[in-house]
Amino acid sequence: MEIRKILIPVFGIALCSLFFISCNKDSDTVFSAHIEQYNGTKDYVDNRNKIYWSDGDRLKINNGTYTVNVADDDATINAEGVTDYGGQYYAAYPDSYAAIAANGTITFTLPEKEAYRETAGRQVVNSVMTAKTSTSRLDFKNVCALLHFSLSSTAAGSRLCAVEVSSDKALWGTMTVTYDGDNPSVTPPTLASNTTRRLTFATPIELSSTAKDLYLIVPQVSGASTFTLRYVIETSAGAVKIFNKTKESSGIAFEKGNIYHFDTNTFDGNRLDGALDAETMNGSENHPYQVYSTTSWNALMTAEVAGNTSQYISLANDISVTSSYSEFKATLDGNNHQINLANNISLFTQITNGTVRNVVLNSGSCTAPTYYTVGSTRYFGTLACKATSATIENCTSTVDISFSNNNNTANIGGICGAAPSSTLSNCSNRGNITSNCTTIGGIVGDASSSVSISGCINSGNIIIPSDMVSNNTSFYWGGIAGRTSGGTVSGCHNQGKIVVSYVPAVSTTTYIGGIFGQGDCNISNCSNADSIICKTTSSISLFIGGIIGNVSRNEEHTMLNCHNEGHINVETITLNCYAGGLIGSNKHMHIKNSYAFCNIKANRVAGIVSGNIDALLSSTDITNCYYYGTIESKDATYGISAPGYSAGCKYDITYCFYPDGSTMTGANNTGSNNTPINDPNTSSMATSLTTHKPANGLDWTTGTTHVVFSNSK
Repeated sequence: MEIRKILIPVFGIALCSLFFISCNKDSDTVFSAHIEQYNGTKDYVDNRNKIYWSDGDRLKINNGTYTVNVADDDATINAEGVTDYGGQYYAAYPDSYAAIAANGTITFTLPEKEAYRETAGRQVVNSVMTAKTSTSRLDFKNVCALLHFSLSSTAAGSRLCAVEVSSDKALWGTMTVTYDGDNPSVTPPTLASNTTRRLTFATPIELSSTAKDLYLIVPQVSGASTFTLRYVIETSAGAVKIFNKTKESSGIAFEKGNIYHFDTNTFDGNRLDGALDAETMNGSENHPYQVYSTTSWNALMTAEVAGNTSQYISLANDISVTSSYSEFKATLDGNNHQINLANNISLFTQITNGTVRNVVLNSGSCTAPTYYTVGSTRYFGTLACKATSATIENCTSTVDISFSNNNNTANIGGICGAAPSSTLSNCSNRGNITSNCTTIGGIVGDASSSVSISGCINSGNIIIPSDMVSNNTSFYWGGIAGRTSGGTVSGCHNQGKIVVSYVPAVSTTTYIGGIFGQGDCNISNCSNADSIICKTTSSISLFIGGIIGNVSRNEEHTMLNCHNEGHINVETITLNCYAGGLIGSNKHMHIKNSYAFCNIKANRVAGIVSGNIDALLSSTDITNCYYYGTIESKDATYGISAPGYSAGCKYDITYCFYPDGSTMTGANNTGSNNTPINDPNTSSMATSLTTHKPANGLDWTTGTTHVVFSNSK
């Protein structure tokens, strides 16, 4: 077995010596590399302990990173420009683990997980080594121990998923090497939490009757009282079994520079000789089913497991999924592993009363989505087409969705197509969505029916193509959700563009918002950072808001601590288009402690809220808000708000600020303590706004690019 820096499978007696390589180059900048072998220990010694350089290996020497060159059996390191530390040169391998201080102290950060790599069927392992010299010769010594395992199987189709070792002493973390003369002294990791080190496999490896040799570097250990070797094996049917071999003693030790061999074990399909019976995984919260491959995933996608609300599933590896599961009701923890989806599918058709967390979704392409259809309405999202009464936490999609179609009554979301009565928190979408469907959101298409959304981020662009044809009456497009009603939304941010190339020339109404196309809910601490661009000349009703395109319901809601910094540009302003820095059209949303810092171009424009408010039940407040930017409008422009519909339907505007020279509000609104801003410079704005402090003890300060509240309430 060839192992970089370690191990060639030649049998015989191994001697502890150095592998010498000659070098005749300039001693000031070119070093020759010499590597110490591992001592054989335990019950037998074989000659699988020789260490060799590979051409291109990288290591640290003092203040720089350099490459090992191997040619004609010589290993040399061209370190021209290296700085000596008090006349000494300290070297450490591998460079990705190492740091060298000017006093010669070397630190290695050994990771918890070591990814299995192989060349021509042989494992590649990087030995952790150091050297010190004042000449051109670097004699590398091993500062960790090497563990050797051997595993075979008589059960066809069985696969090894992981190897773990654990102890009551730290087996990974930061270790320190200091020199007393030419001898390295090692201080091993000490964190009590770092007691399990793992050898992981991107794809489980097939086992056979021929023993598979495996190796794992561990720091030196002394005085341990327990040590466990754990094999995770998947059967041909996809069942995952975990076997433990434990030793208890008062003085378990692994010495640096030594190799420790463990007996060869054989798996027969049910048992592993010499090991405890397999750990029981019954799908409970404390013993969830483990998924290491597509095979084990498919084995669990049954009504008894995935369709059962009492069952728990845990991903232990990145996997690929080739088909959607129909209705997921269990709890899935992805442990931040990636699920690679086959083209055009969602992970689940539906999630009903289930929980999914810590999943990363990826796909080659999604140009013809496989919908979930109810009547004439279709749903699609990369995690779920539709999630009902579900909990979705910390899930990410990187999938680009790109398609258009004439029958576009569909709800499209980066995470879920629709999510009635569900909770979504800390989710993100990084994929672009290009579509002409009715309802589109970066996170959720349709978030009506009291959805709770918090901490979600969309950084993908939403693009409505020019080939749009439809007879639908309304469209809803938003950075977070196409539309929502009821529920609460907080801490959500849109960082992607919304580009509408064409809106149908039929009797339709279209709502576009940085957060929601239509938003009837309480919303707080949300922001939009990118542009909303509309390239249409259709004579239809169009409402655009930096945060919400339209608020339509009579119930009172509040927007608190929100801001928009994305410009709004309707390129041809010949249509019935209303645009507001925060809200396009408002029925009964109170707006507090919020601002828009952007340029706006549309037919009728207001810095905070524009559009129709004819159904207000009572006065609506705009308090402690500001707008700054330039406005280009065919119709009227207002620094804060458009006109109220009547004297009984108006805005009460207090402690608001707007550009100097602009009209604060339209007719029927009332305002007090409102001040024009005459300088876009953020520090000047802060001074101006602080002079006229908002109500309730709030103040303004200079942020990184804008003016913000220093004490938002």
